[in-house]
Formats: sequence, structure tokens, C-alpha cells
Amino acid sequence: MISEQVMIKPFGNGTCTAGGPAVFRVSPIEVAQACYRKWKSTVPFAVDLAEYLRTGIVIARPDIFVMAKIIDIAPEGSPEREPAWFFRIVVGDIREVRRALPGYLPKVCFCRRNDARLRVYSLSRITRLIMPAEELQKGEK
Repeated sequence: MISEQVMIKPFGNGTCTAGGPAVFRVSPIEVAQACYRKWKSTVPFAVDLAEYLRTGIVIARPDIFVMAKIIDIAPEGSPEREPAWFFRIVVGDIREVRRALPGYLPKVCFCRRNDARLRVYSLSRITRLIMPAEELQKGEK
């Protein structure tokens, strides 16, 4: 479609009016940027974002923001590989993040608030904690 319209306007305006005056809603990517500043990350947000766009996965939606990649968590020297999701940053409802992932891996890993210690958890355990029982019964993993 050809248009003479010069200004491209988003469909939503970034505000929430739920029965009252308009309130500005901060986007998940803006929350992620603020977290990098607050936790004084040694890698600037823009540099990390570029790296995850190149070597990982970035999910940027109005309701969630995720930077993740698949890593091998098998013990050093092990002949077997053990892939797991490593989440650099997650903003938003973890149930939506789980649904947005492009594939299932049995383990998830992350470091909290710029602490270098890697935490490893079973995705099925996390799913049981966050998903309502009726969704689990529908076959969601």
C-alpha cells in the first residue's frame, strides 16, 4: 500500500488508562537498560544487546524482554554435552517468556544482579512453580 502519510505512528501510545488518568508505561527494554545501570554491569547494555543479537536470542515484545543463549553446562572433560538456556536478562511475566522460547531445554541458568555465580535450575520445576495447574494439564511443559 502506498501512502502519503509522512509520520508513522504506533498503534498503541504506551499509556495505560485503566479507568483513570493516563499513566506512562515503561517498556520492558527500558527496564532492562535501567537494571544494567543499577547493577553497574561491567558490559554496557548496548554492547551486550549487540552480542546477544549476534550469538544468542533476543525477544523484544511490548510485554517481555529477554536476552538468552544456549550454553553447555556439562562438567569439564565430560564426553556428553548438556545444553541449557542461559538468561542474561528477563523482564516481564516468566510464563510469557516460557511460551516465547523457540525450543525446550531441560535446564535454565542465570546470574543474579551481576553476581558471577551461575545458578542452574530444572525448567520443569520452574514451570510447575509458575504455571497454573489447569495450564499444566493442557500439556504445557
